[in-house]
Amino acid sequence: MSGNVPDVRGADKTDDRRHDNSSHAENTMTLIQVKVIEGIFTAAQKQDIIERLTAAMATLDGDNTRQHIWCIVEEVGSGDWGVDGDVLTADDVRALGNG
Repeated sequence: MSGNVPDVRGADKTDDRRHDNSSHAENTMTLIQVKVIEGIFTAAQKQDIIERLTAAMATLDGDNTRQHIWCIVEEVGSGDWGVDGDVLTADDVRALGNG
């Protein structure tokens, strides 16, 4: 690596002495981040989102990677989301669903 930038490749690797991480797929973690407007989805619906997205990613990565797939559903406050320069609220989203 040149200049003053440190070479950090592999700095986040798991210590193989404590874990049996022999394949590349097992040495990586997949992170799925989903942002939704607060108050739109129930806890059960968010659980369904997590289960379905994890299953979809496992289909692509291989089912043996499921334990390395993390899924975060993050709620953004109503009115803290914008589309095309306009503020979007939970009520706006609900109205879209009924339109």
